[in-house]
Amino acid sequence: MIRASERAMGVEYAIRDVVLPARELEKRGIKVIRLNIGDPGKYDFQPPEHMKEAYCRAIREGHNYYGPSEGLPEMREAVVKREKWKNGVDITPDDVRVTTAVTEALQLIFGALLNPGDNILVPSPSYPPYTGLVKFYGAEPREYLTIEEN
Repeated sequence: MIRASERAMGVEYAIRDVVLPARELEKRGIKVIRLNIGDPGKYDFQPPEHMKEAYCRAIREGHNYYGPSEGLPEMREAVVKREKWKNGVDITPDDVRVTTAVTEALQLIFGALLNPGDNILVPSPSYPPYTGLVKFYGAEPREYLTIEEN
């Protein structure tokens, strides 16, 4: 039998931790709206038509393949231009990495920077992977309250 690692057993992820209790409620006939899944399309929040058209056009034109690990050069250049224009940041495309989503970015950043026993400040309430991934890499999240008045 394959056993889960201690690291994996310590992972907490509020978005997924509610799945089993939700299923139990559904078994009892209680309707559950699953807002935890991060999929607005499930709740009739569709992207604008121009985005749907661009997506379909990209597929028709053969742009449905894995791109470079760091992101398409044109996209990285666009990020550079935007950051220089909007925030005055002096960077080059070599400074930009594009990820598939924020969780992948956090995995890369935390994996590169955190060592077991490190402490990291995490805003609370916040996005669950902030604390979950910090713990996954053996570091300790130190939560602080994000109270607007303070």
